[in-house]
Amino acid sequence: PCHRAFRVLLSRSLLNFARQPAMIWARCFQVVIFAVVLVPVYTPLGHSQNSITSRVGLLYQSLGMLFAGTLNNLAVFPMERDVLLRESADGLYSLAPFFATYSLVELVLECSTATIAGLTIVQATGLRGDAGPQLTFVVVLIASLFNGESIGIMLNSIVMHSGFSVNMINAFCAVLQILAGFMANSMPKYLVALNQLSPQMYACRALALSQFPKDQTFECDGASPLICQHDGEEVLDMLGLTDVGNVSGNLIGLAVCCVAYRALSFALLRYRITRQSRF
Repeated sequence: PCHRAFRVLLSRSLLNFARQPAMIWARCFQVVIFAVVLVPVYTPLGHSQNSITSRVGLLYQSLGMLFAGTLNNLAVFPMERDVLLRESADGLYSLAPFFATYSLVELVLECSTATIAGLTIVQATGLRGDAGPQLTFVVVLIASLFNGESIGIMLNSIVMHSGFSVNMINAFCAVLQILAGFMANSMPKYLVALNQLSPQMYACRALALSQFPKDQTFECDGASPLICQHDGEEVLDMLGLTDVGNVSGNLIGLAVCCVAYRALSFALLRYRITRQSRF
């Protein structure tokens, strides 16, 4: 039964972590280094006109947690996939308990490391750190890690060669990152339509709306007061993100993408098992 297989696989996974603590470090290292690098680069942010560029840059870089998720996946999943293919071919268990175990362990590590990284980045750099923006930042980091893992599962299920899958994963994530919204605000209609399927678009909007509200003011210390952005609303207008809904709506969109991407990764992995069993 699935529940018995789940317990066995979970016990084996925890035993593997106990015997090989480097596996935990492999999953946590990228997130830790991510925060360690960003904090000294952007601290302190301040409230000058230059700080607006720094804030946008920090938010954009924070979306790069998607890449950390794919690297976490590449450190563990190819080996787990190969074991799954062998043992499912022998009829030891089905995909469902394996997938549930993998996702549970992954989520625990993601939530813990992303929470630490999110708290560190926001509180140390000077981003808006009250409850709402702080929670939004942490949720976006967790979702980015989760979606990075999903993308890794998808492409490592399609391509068995790890070197080629790395290239595919990086290319796919780079496209999502560019189209997110901070760097590309004027796109053809077909790209705008495709971007609705991207979790990074919703993550970008949630971060921007939470960090640049109307009451977030900036000093006008530029060369001319005519080109100053005085508050968060003007910054959003500059970014082309004034008519993109609200924070909660975009977080819901991000959550839907998380579920959809993970469901697609499950389907592709099932296809790989089915295809493998024919040979």
